Amino acid sequence: MKKLHFILSFLLCLLLGTNYIGAQKKPEAVKEGDVKEVLLCDFETEGSPKDKNPLNWPDGTANPNSKVLGVRAYFSERSKFTLKLTPYSPIQIPGIVKDLKIWVSGRNVPNTLYAVLRDAHGQIKRIPFQDESGSSYLTFTGWRQLKAIVPDCVRQKEYIYSREPFICLIGLELDFYSYTTEHGKEYYMYLDDLTADTDTYTQYVCSEDDIPDNWW
Repeated sequence: MKKLHFILSFLLCLLLGTNYIGAQKKPEAVKEGDVKEVLLCDFETEGSPKDKNPLNWPDGTANPNSKVLGVRAYFSERSKFTLKLTPYSPIQIPGIVKDLKIWVSGRNVPNTLYAVLRDAHGQIKRIPFQDESGSSYLTFTGWRQLKAIVPDCVRQKEYIYSREPFICLIGLELDFYSYTTEHGKEYYMYLDDLTADTDTYTQYVCSEDDIPDNWW
């Protein structure tokens, strides 16, 4: 009887060990360092930059050349202030984010657009969008794609136990300087196709059947 109990216990351990190894094995198609572009928001109004490269959206559910977001600001006085664009809920970004990209229709005004992120520790970070020359000022006209590189100071994961989501986009902020504002003056800006270049390898580190800690 003891021998039978030992054999059953050994087979059970072997079975559990096999399942654990299978659960921990990462998909062959996902490799560490492979960065892919993830659509965060394509906005929902008329118009679009015609010279940008269209992305391949899944199943043709979105048309990248038909939607933009228009922003209108009215100045009641001459002063420095920040215009905040906040989504209904934070946008969770999978994996380790390398940078964020967005198309902006500039009005040749030296304002600065920021991506506002909440990192894995709940800290808020503002990352400026820049053009190819490294300038963070929107001193251009027409459509241009800007990039916000996520620095190392943004904690994107817990190294003891990694689970997603790691960071969230909680909004965009546009800084106005006092010399660019005037009482009764209006400012217009248009945005399109907010995307993230992210390495999603880390989201496969944990098993799919792991119990999350946020249910407590």
